[in-house]
Amino acid sequence: NDDIVNKKTVEWKTGSGQKNTKGKPCRMGQMYAKIYPIGDAYRCCANKAEKIGNLIDGTFKLLEEPLPCESEHCFCWRCMIEGEEDNWSQHWVIPRDSRKSVDKLESRYLENKKLNQLEIQQKKIKLDSKLRRLMVILTGRCNINCIMCERKSSNFTLPEKTIEQIVEFFPYLDLIMWQGGEVFMVDYFKEFFQEASRYPQLTQEINTNGLLITEEWAETIARTNTRLIFSIDSTDKNTYEYIRRGAKFETLIRNANLIKEAKQRHNKIDTMDIINIVVMRSNYQHLDSFIDFALQYGFGGLNFMYMNGNICPEENIFSPADRQAQDYLRRCISQIIKRANTLGINVSCDFASSLFNGGPSTLKESISSQRDGLFCLLPWRSLFIDGTQEGNVYPECLCRVPVGNVFKEPLGDIWNSENMQLYRKKIINCDLENWCNSNCINGIVNKEFIQGL
Repeated sequence: NDDIVNKKTVEWKTGSGQKNTKGKPCRMGQMYAKIYPIGDAYRCCANKAEKIGNLIDGTFKLLEEPLPCESEHCFCWRCMIEGEEDNWSQHWVIPRDSRKSVDKLESRYLENKKLNQLEIQQKKIKLDSKLRRLMVILTGRCNINCIMCERKSSNFTLPEKTIEQIVEFFPYLDLIMWQGGEVFMVDYFKEFFQEASRYPQLTQEINTNGLLITEEWAETIARTNTRLIFSIDSTDKNTYEYIRRGAKFETLIRNANLIKEAKQRHNKIDTMDIINIVVMRSNYQHLDSFIDFALQYGFGGLNFMYMNGNICPEENIFSPADRQAQDYLRRCISQIIKRANTLGINVSCDFASSLFNGGPSTLKESISSQRDGLFCLLPWRSLFIDGTQEGNVYPECLCRVPVGNVFKEPLGDIWNSENMQLYRKKIINCDLENWCNSNCINGIVNKEFIQGL
């Protein structure tokens, strides 16, 4: 009955229908379970609810006895707290047709995508469409200490309450990228990962060193629309452990096998998983070895990245340019790409344009080669929340000027903030100095990335 449901919703929002329920026997888990698409079942909707098995692997079973409620105030107190079970029908409505919910989600996603594409073509500054891509650095904390990492100076972790606001954008996103530090060190990460997995159009991408992946996480990942990006940098044990200080090569191999075996069990033959390689002095002569490594452990792609920043200048062969090293890369990188493609492995090389063409000769030349006449589409498509910069938000991770802060304003407002609209206006007018990263302008960053593809 809609009148009853609406009345109870008002009571819940205003607090007039709440009682202190903590510690009282609750039948959640006896009569009800919350089950995620990956099969994990919890006895109720509370954030820290007890897991009661997995529907897919056969371990799910309803509880035989009530358990103490874990929440101070629970909306379900009347029907689930022991002695109040008779009120169930007044507070719970079973969907008549769950397929309608799926169709509604798909329709909302497609309508937003269509509107966003139209607004890009119209070169609108203030958008009615919502963002379609989101990158979140949840934490600067990490379990290792890579020699070239620019984020290791921060141990800041975004509070769970701050991250809750991203959930409202899940229905509209093509892609969400979870990054650290190391995301598997964040206590609340799994909860948001599971919530995002409810949306069939949404690909999740996890950047990780792979060293904290457990058997349970491997199973969870294998069941979902998830792309893992392993940061490895070398297939040689000694070089790997030199670059990734504190890491053990044996742990990497064990966990790569966990993921491979889990995906095989779930018939994930065409893996989306990628190896990230930061190309530097210690590894640039051994890049071809990643092809065999990818084949052996079930990776579908390689991503060769230029080294950024001045954290470890003795390893940087791009800035300033090491001519000998770059001449070597020119000779071998095409052969690596050709061999990899022949074996079904996709290769992305961030610095290929700069390596072979010297980058675009002018900004105008670069812009003329882009779709819709725009040098970069990221301010029309994406947002980046930087947990290592205490909540600053940018269009993307390479952008220089923040467009907001998640501690000061809602993400929805940041999407059309003054600086976000300025980014769009400056890209339309080719006025990029001090706003855009020189690596994007000079062609070092590949065009697909800055087009938000």
